Amino acid sequence: IGIPWGLHILLRYEGKNWTTHQMRFRVGFLYKGHDLSDRWWWEAVTFARKAVITCIVVLCSDVTRMGSYVVVWVLEACFILHFYASPYANERMHRIEWWGLLAAIATYNIGILYQDGSGGWWMRI
Repeated sequence: IGIPWGLHILLRYEGKNWTTHQMRFRVGFLYKGHDLSDRWWWEAVTFARKAVITCIVVLCSDVTRMGSYVVVWVLEACFILHFYASPYANERMHRIEWWGLLAAIATYNIGILYQDGSGGWWMRI
């Protein structure tokens, strides 16, 4: 909570002119590539996604299979949200986020298969 709040304060007080070289150098990494006119809130969504997934993994450590299913559901919902929101200004950043979410979904699904341990064909490879 402290990092997003601190960045919000920094941008609020120092972000009057986004086009100066000094401002681009100091905080450009926060908004470069984003569609600021319409999707300024997307970094908060990304941070919330990561915080929710971390909480699920930590709090569901006793029931890892259920936690894994819930994480996959959250990732799939975030994937659909990313698809419809189109938060980035260029296509390359869209694809990077898209492939990152797909890789996380695939990793958790493979983990669920491995955790199953029922001796299927994937366990004998």
